[in-house]
Amino acid sequence: MSQRRRNRVDQVVNYLSSVNTTPMNSHPLDPLNEKEIAKAAAIINDQANLDDSAWFETITLEEPDKDALNSFKPGQIIERRAYVCCYEPANNRTFSGIANIDSGSLESWHHVPGAQARIVSEEFVAGEKLVKADPRFREACALRGITDLSKVLVET
Repeated sequence: MSQRRRNRVDQVVNYLSSVNTTPMNSHPLDPLNEKEIAKAAAIINDQANLDDSAWFETITLEEPDKDALNSFKPGQIIERRAYVCCYEPANNRTFSGIANIDSGSLESWHHVPGAQARIVSEEFVAGEKLVKADPRFREACALRGITDLSKVLVET
């Protein structure tokens, strides 16, 4: 796993550790907790063969099938699985699949041709920096009396 991807996983886990108060799997539809998210990310990092530019767009609970839900009894353990979507900006490729948190296996993983993962905050920031650095944008702002671009919000 690349250091960049490891840092991103650590950032997500640290954030989730600070906000997640969900008890461990009291119900099969409980959201993934921070350990489950970290394990799903580790499964993808170890088994999906993504390049170093890849980032996680979504890691969320893959809901159990209806039969398992209908037969669920409190205290019963139901296999936990995660739906994962990743994006490789270097190759403009989006992937999705299912990581089995309990077995540590990647159950499915495929490229989704033509799909574009959701934009993340880093891309909004990068877009704003690009626009503000463009001399045409700076000139257009100056013509309108705007010289302090730190007070300008650029939505991309």
